[in-house]
Amino acid sequence: PTGESDTMSVLGTSMDNITARISPKAIARQFRVKVSGDRNRYQDDRFDLDLSYITDDVIAMGIPASGVQALWRNSIDESSAFLKRYHEDHFMIWNLSDGGLSHGAEFL
Repeated sequence: PTGESDTMSVLGTSMDNITARISPKAIARQFRVKVSGDRNRYQDDRFDLDLSYITDDVIAMGIPASGVQALWRNSIDESSAFLKRYHEDHFMIWNLSDGGLSHGAEFL
């Protein structure tokens, strides 16, 4: 016996049952946790982001992403929601990377 269906029958479940129980958001979260390794993550009941508070007023994080890149990087939408929720109307974003930041409107 070979193939995915044989492997799944050995495990006692089918791929349809697995995907029905695991949301895409949960899969992406597990992927980001794995990629970030032993770095600290900001986690609460709403957010799970790869960022660190340097001081109460300074946060360091990588450039957020959208689309497929958001699987392993902070989502631009989640990053924006975090800043709006916890730092509404009093945050400034500085891009200290070599690459350009193509986002911006999401934070307005």
